[in-house]
Amino acid sequence: MANLKAASKPNTKSSDRLAEPDMLRSLAFLGVVAQHILGAWARRPNLGPRSMALIALCFELVRFAVPMFVFLFGLMLSRKAFSKYNTSDYYRRRAWQLVVPYVLWSAWYVCSAEEGMGVEALPGLLLRGGAEYHLWYVPMILQFVILAPLLLKLIRRIRTSRHPAAGWLTWMAAGIVWLIFLAKAGAMRESAAAAFIFRHQTQIFLSWMLYFTAGAWAGNAYKRFCAFAKKAFLLCLIISVAAIAWVMRADLRFIQENNAVSFNQTGLQRLPYALAVLAMMVCLQGITMFLGKGRLIRNVGTWIGTHSYRAYLCHPAVIRSVNRRLVARFTYLPAYYLLLYALTVAFSLAIAFALDLAYGRLRRRR
Repeated sequence: MANLKAASKPNTKSSDRLAEPDMLRSLAFLGVVAQHILGAWARRPNLGPRSMALIALCFELVRFAVPMFVFLFGLMLSRKAFSKYNTSDYYRRRAWQLVVPYVLWSAWYVCSAEEGMGVEALPGLLLRGGAEYHLWYVPMILQFVILAPLLLKLIRRIRTSRHPAAGWLTWMAAGIVWLIFLAKAGAMRESAAAAFIFRHQTQIFLSWMLYFTAGAWAGNAYKRFCAFAKKAFLLCLIISVAAIAWVMRADLRFIQENNAVSFNQTGLQRLPYALAVLAMMVCLQGITMFLGKGRLIRNVGTWIGTHSYRAYLCHPAVIRSVNRRLVARFTYLPAYYLLLYALTVAFSLAIAFALDLAYGRLRRRR
């Protein structure tokens, strides 16, 4: 409680460039690509139980990726509360940074789809992120973008209140209540609304509110969050290892019973696991603070984090393209999927860098 109260006081400027969030964003991007490569590996025929167990373990190790993106969005948005905020300028910048690339890549996926989806289906696909399997994330995070002015007002109200710790706890409790509701909604089959919410839970911003709120609290007093990450690192590491072991029990049981890998034995919206994922984020914050002391690692992590969004948008196309050109030649290699992963990361970031460079030049001309 004391830590929360202390964290309510601003102690850093929003103009300062933080290395750790960029590094965490790069880890989240690398984690998402790993998840999708592992998914391709899991669908390979004639996998043995050891390979399936390895796939499941690797997947659980990078499960933090999407929650980390949401956490970082909350962290960076919260830091804007320290400075003057222009709503129209914020929406304009977010439209160029998030919406325009999303629309263009969605159109590309629709036009290049083997199923022959027509362009007339694009508006509906944009609303639900259905043009490609990973694009569901963008409409979800855009809900936070649309609500950004209200969220910033709430952050400022909490920060200037007489009892800011109570405000942060109440906000986080609201996120927890929603996760409890989701668990109940799965059993409320007679309610069409509850069934709809449960079925589309990952696309609703409220399902990620706990991660966002934790990020907003961290961004509200970033230096204190860093100090907390140092002090609580060992405890959070123990919680993280225990959570992964707990989830792996369910994964291994499924593998044994079905001779297949399932990535949905424990959802990110299940409350105990969601709290454990927050502990993982604290661990990763501590790790990036340590690794960020090295200039090379810090610069590489910052560069990847800077270009991670556009790389995220294009990486499934890169996976398919690289896999199509490698599959006939190198699938016999034991480390084939590691090679596929490395090439996907490299080409996705190269494409993203080229697009960001072109966008920067276009913006300067304007």
